[in-house]
Amino acid sequence: MMKKLSNIILYMEKLTKMLIATVAIVVFFTMVFTLFDHTHWNGLDNSNDRTPQDKFFNRLYFTMTTFSSTGYGDISPSTKEARVAVMFVQLLLTVAILDYIV
Repeated sequence: MMKKLSNIILYMEKLTKMLIATVAIVVFFTMVFTLFDHTHWNGLDNSNDRTPQDKFFNRLYFTMTTFSSTGYGDISPSTKEARVAVMFVQLLLTVAILDYIV
């Protein structure tokens, strides 16, 4: 029983480290992409980047989609709520894949 509990704790520590590393990478690249204005992105115009928060959010969506290798496709979410849901799924997928590889 103790060995099983120890294995679970080790797995949770590994998963936590992987999640922290993934979030750090995503935030870093989101900030890099935030340096570019809307003219550098297909599908974004000035009205999509009204506030700094909108600009950051749009770049975060781009980063998560790129990082998870999901791609952009012909159908993509058009509302913030849908993008949040998609980014959450992409984050889980990325952590799961990286955890399996590492």
